[in-house]
Amino acid sequence: MTYEEGAQYMIDRCKALKESRALVDSFEVGNLRITYPGKKVPGDYRLSVNDRVIRHDEVVQSLYKKTTAANANELIDALEDLYVHGLRSENPCLPQPVKALIYWITLQEDINYPPASGYYGKKLSFQRFYEAILAKLGFLPIEEVVTRTNKHGGPPPPLLRIADRKHPVFYE
Repeated sequence: MTYEEGAQYMIDRCKALKESRALVDSFEVGNLRITYPGKKVPGDYRLSVNDRVIRHDEVVQSLYKKTTAANANELIDALEDLYVHGLRSENPCLPQPVKALIYWITLQEDINYPPASGYYGKKLSFQRFYEAILAKLGFLPIEEVVTRTNKHGGPPPPLLRIADRKHPVFYE
């Protein structure tokens, strides 16, 4: 499922729920529970594991822990592939549960803050995920990435400009 397909899927599910006059519904994807409707816009949902909402900074910390000097470029390529292709990504570097978690947590951003309306959508999340890898490589402290991740309101943090380093498509 691409991001466009996923957004339409969730919008359609929320519309069907409203038409059925039910208040809430959910489904599971692996260990993820997706409960809808959410609070923001049609298609929004709550993402949880064991009834605990997953935060973007937790994904940042997890990627930081999984990164090594040996796998950093592969992880960056995997993030870029996921960003472009959604769940149709075939890059084996990210295990399916991690791929699903990143997809569903970032799909929410595309629904709530659609790029077609001038917002960043999933792009901001992927930028912070990339910076978690850069932090592991020593370009900035992980605490700074967490702070940048949790910055809400106002303009997004400026992108890091690292000489001689190719950035993924979402980091432009």
